[in-house]
Amino acid sequence: MPAVSKSKPLSVKENPIPFASDAEMILSCLPIGPTALRKLLQEKSAAEILENPPENLKEWKTLVNLTELKKKLSACGSRFVSTPKVSPCLLDLPDAPLGLFAKGPLDISTLFNCVAIFGTRQPTEYGKKFAHELAGFLAERAIPVISGLALGIDAAAHQGALDAEGPTVGVLGNGIDIVYPSENKKLFEAVGKKGLLLSEFSPGRPPDRQTFPRRNRIIVALASAVVVVESDMSGGAMITAEIAQKMGRRIFALPGRIDQPTSRGPHKLIQNGATLIASPEDFYRQFTNLPAPTQSELFDEGKEGKDPAKNSKTKRKANLPKRKPNLAPELAALNEGEALSPDELSRRSNTPIEKISSMLLMLEMEGTLTKRLDGKYEVS
Repeated sequence: MPAVSKSKPLSVKENPIPFASDAEMILSCLPIGPTALRKLLQEKSAAEILENPPENLKEWKTLVNLTELKKKLSACGSRFVSTPKVSPCLLDLPDAPLGLFAKGPLDISTLFNCVAIFGTRQPTEYGKKFAHELAGFLAERAIPVISGLALGIDAAAHQGALDAEGPTVGVLGNGIDIVYPSENKKLFEAVGKKGLLLSEFSPGRPPDRQTFPRRNRIIVALASAVVVVESDMSGGAMITAEIAQKMGRRIFALPGRIDQPTSRGPHKLIQNGATLIASPEDFYRQFTNLPAPTQSELFDEGKEGKDPAKNSKTKRKANLPKRKPNLAPELAALNEGEALSPDELSRRSNTPIEKISSMLLMLEMEGTLTKRLDGKYEVS
């Protein structure tokens, strides 16, 4: 449940019963879930609930210090926005929050026809590049890109939108004043300065196992379509896709190599009816219901401007397979699309680890190989 202030409670005169959005903000910070709150709001307004609270909320003035809460929000440049003002789509949730804490200059009223892009925290270079490219492609067309500010695919999507100078929204699984994970501090700050950060959790609430599923349902509710880039069969991305299916959101998935664990999730979604994505342009046509390109449009590269998906600030190349780099025999296994650690390469090639590490370092510096977060290397 949301964290509560442990500061000294104010007297009744110092902490008067608030009205409207203040009352909703207080209720959002109390130890009661949104489903129970919605039931109470069927009979009373937020202010009336605080005026005559049920037994489990009678001590609300000792739990939430409104003055200090507002100071915290002001200190981190945040605000509380009631759910209808964020997006009517949030009301599709049976347990919709009363409101969200928000930070950033992006106009909340522009949050429509959003696309959620998410996936594994340990993606391949292929997955990261596609997430970055797709997000940039959409952001250039003023389509807001939403994700969860996690490592991996989420971070690549947010960065792609920022690089394209377009709208992006990060939904947090913790308080609006907490940077998590710490590795994404610069990204967190960039989204807060140029896009929008959202959280249903009160300031100071740390992330835990309960907060991330709740965050994911907010991401889905705000999106018109969701894109799963890479994921194994289990994990947060697949759970989020299930939420999207139940809410009737359009689901898209990126195909990958059949022997890559991170392709298993998207392939399963495609088997179950998700739409396969062949390129950013392909997704854009399907998302906007544009007609399929004609043969002349596909093969006559000299003509421009007919397809709005081609009018971008930056010329984007199609996702064509790259020529395999000329790697030494000791590293040949990487040419098959595998991601391998130095130890695995040493064992497979019967080569001393010192030699393998030196070769990998040189190729990484040249840009031929990329070192992943899990320490494994793959072709860039």
